[in-house]
Amino acid sequence: MPAWNPLPLIDAETGELKQSVGKRRVLKTAGDLSASSPSAAPPPAAAPPPQPRGGEQQMQDVLQVLFKDDLEMLDVRNAGTDGKSSSSLLEARARTGGLGALIDDVVEVDAEERAFTFVDEHQCIGCYNCAMIARNTFLMEDMHGRARVFNQKGDSDDVIQEAIESCPVDCIHGVTQVELRQLEVERETDVINNKSRLVGGSYTAEEKGGTPWLRLLARRAREGKGTFLGL
Repeated sequence: MPAWNPLPLIDAETGELKQSVGKRRVLKTAGDLSASSPSAAPPPAAAPPPQPRGGEQQMQDVLQVLFKDDLEMLDVRNAGTDGKSSSSLLEARARTGGLGALIDDVVEVDAEERAFTFVDEHQCIGCYNCAMIARNTFLMEDMHGRARVFNQKGDSDDVIQEAIESCPVDCIHGVTQVELRQLEVERETDVINNKSRLVGGSYTAEEKGGTPWLRLLARRAREGKGTFLGL
């Protein structure tokens, strides 16, 4: 067996080793290659961990779930207090499916059926009975202290009927949806005589041929849908 000759590893001209003896070649990993590549994009930054919700915020979330309907009813009441009519709320619910959706979505109602409620505020004496019994349907409007329906069908039929029967002057009436819309539009331009709260009255009733409710009774009589005094 021939002896090992190191001469092939030595450069004849310079006398230096061509390759370091015992030097090992280290294989580079994929990460090393990508890091050394000039065209490699930096790795995306890790998303920050979600911040824990505080105890107060968690409690608010729970309350919003538990009292969702109560909060929505509060919004409806505030809208009624600000002057939004119950007929416009009905139409908005029919479009959005909000709290207390239009009764037509639950039970088919005849267009001639007097399924909705209207208060003749000119005759109301502000006794608070209806607003105390059916609190999700009636409120006392701020300007003249008269009762008003802010939310149609806000309470059960039995509760609303009890509120109607509690009225000492019989000023709460059943109307169709078309009649309701017209009555509430006419109500916006009427002026209540607040000085005669205990006897009713209006500064504009005589000029316009009566109150909105009396004008509706006259239309019903002309159309054969009732007598003027017999409703």
